[in-house]
Order: sequence, then structure tokens, then C-alpha cells
Amino acid sequence: MHRTRSDRKATESTEEGVTQERLAQARVASLAAAEPLAAALRETLSEASGVREAVRQEQAVQAELGEVVCEVGRFQEQHQKWASAFNDLHTAIKEIGDFENWMKVMERDVALVTTTIELVTQSSKPS
Repeated sequence: MHRTRSDRKATESTEEGVTQERLAQARVASLAAAEPLAAALRETLSEASGVREAVRQEQAVQAELGEVVCEVGRFQEQHQKWASAFNDLHTAIKEIGDFENWMKVMERDVALVTTTIELVTQSSKPS
């Protein structure tokens, strides 16, 4: 039996098509069969390795971190208010000290002027 070249090509093409179709069907069947196994594996690994719990804990930590960031912001604002109040008080105390020093200088000056007036008055009186 002699086959022509075109007959051989057609047969090869048909055989190749059948083979490709079988491969595609086998691939789909393999993936379908492997999916339950893969799902079970994912579930087992998730539970065994604590991934879910780790994710929950990470979410809890993120929530706490947000709260801490807000609290730090409030502390910074309060610190700035206290620092401003301290600086105002410090300035006021310095001004009181400056006023007290000025009063002492005035007191000495008044005492000096009073003493001078008394001496002048005593020396101008006839003895």
C-alpha cells in the first residue's frame, strides 16, 4: 500500500490533532483532579502554620499601632502646650526678678538721696 505524501500529512495532522486534544483533555482532567488536593493542602498549611492567626494578629497590631500613633499625636500637642506655658512662666519669673532688682536699686537710690538731703540740711543749719 502506497500512501501519497498528502495522505501521510493528513494522517499525521489528524493524529497530531487527536494527540493535542487528548493532551488538552488530560491537562484539564489533571487540573480538576489536583484542585481538591491543592485546596486541602492550602487549608492544612494555613491552619498548621498559623497563617490565619498571624494575619489576625497583624490586623490587631495594625489597629493598635493606629491608636498609638493617635495617642502620640495627642501627647505631642500636650507637650507643646506645657512647653509654651513653661516658657511663659519662665519669662514672667525673670520679669519679676528684673522688677525686684529694679526696686532694690530704686530703694538704694532713694536712701542715698534721703541721706544726702539730711546731710545737706544738717550742714546748712547754723551751729
